[in-house]
Amino acid sequence: MKKILLIFTLTLSLQCINAQVLESENFSALTVGNVGSDITGTNAGQGGWYIFNGVATDYQIVSRPAPYGNALQLTGEPTAATTTRYMWNTGITTNWGTRTSGNNILEVEFDLNTGALSASRNTFQCRLYSDAGLTLAGIFLDKNYATSAAPTVFFPNSLRGLARYTSGTSTGTFSFGLGPDTNTPNLVFPNDTWIRVGFSFNQTTGEVKWKGPSLNAFIMGAGTGLIPDEVDFLVTNIASNTVAATAFIDNYVARASSTDTLLDVEDRTRTVLVSTYPNPTIDVINVYNSNNLDLTDYKLIDIKGSVIKSGTLNNSLDQKINVSELAQGVYMLNLNTSDSNTVTKKIIKN
Repeated sequence: MKKILLIFTLTLSLQCINAQVLESENFSALTVGNVGSDITGTNAGQGGWYIFNGVATDYQIVSRPAPYGNALQLTGEPTAATTTRYMWNTGITTNWGTRTSGNNILEVEFDLNTGALSASRNTFQCRLYSDAGLTLAGIFLDKNYATSAAPTVFFPNSLRGLARYTSGTSTGTFSFGLGPDTNTPNLVFPNDTWIRVGFSFNQTTGEVKWKGPSLNAFIMGAGTGLIPDEVDFLVTNIASNTVAATAFIDNYVARASSTDTLLDVEDRTRTVLVSTYPNPTIDVINVYNSNNLDLTDYKLIDIKGSVIKSGTLNNSLDQKINVSELAQGVYMLNLNTSDSNTVTKKIIKN
């Protein structure tokens, strides 16, 4: 994946020559073990990363199976205490003010692994803060999301967005469901699954965008003119929590750009190369692999994030997946490739 990311980054650089990397980290040069020892945020640890709250073992460099290698493991609060853990670097503070004129969009991308099955109420967040400490934009994984209207109904591994936003007369940090439509407001993923996600903040317009598998959303936020200052990885908690969860981060990059390049090249290309039909369907999904991507297997995931069907694929032009036995509803079809990427399609079963 690190090699894939390098190729992707080089391709993107050719398409948007003025984009500037402000900070990045793939954790390869860091030593397996604690990121740092000072949990007061005063002294930097490995790679110039600062940590705050919790214990040092909550922020660890671990060796993950190929193709990832070293990655960051974040661990949340195991009790009902609502202590938030923070980890950050200083590249944004240093480099935003010296960016090329016109590069007023700050884009953040990283690989996120959802971690093991857990009943935890931890959330794993990435936030962009202003120089006044205000949240401008972000994205986060809620291990078990529940609404106030239905607090006992959980959506495991729910991906949600953050933005500075004005609702009525109230301006502050709001969270947003990133599901495909109003009937399916939660975008959920299986346990122990790598996904590439990202968000951006346009300083000129205040627009916030979120992108990822089956995700391309935006909102006009309330951060126009505010100065980006710091990107933090956080782990938060709610008072009813009883157990800790872990998640993994890799291949992080933050850059300044004049146009929207967020997750642009690979996602658009692969989406065009693979199509599914008919949709809605009654009994069969046809997977049309127009450029013979090396597809290896598939997973069908329901709105609660459970894998309800899986199987193997090959790189032939047209393949069929029988879904006649499934209940009516909306599903996500993950098509995995041999180079550890995933093409995700929304499927409606009638």
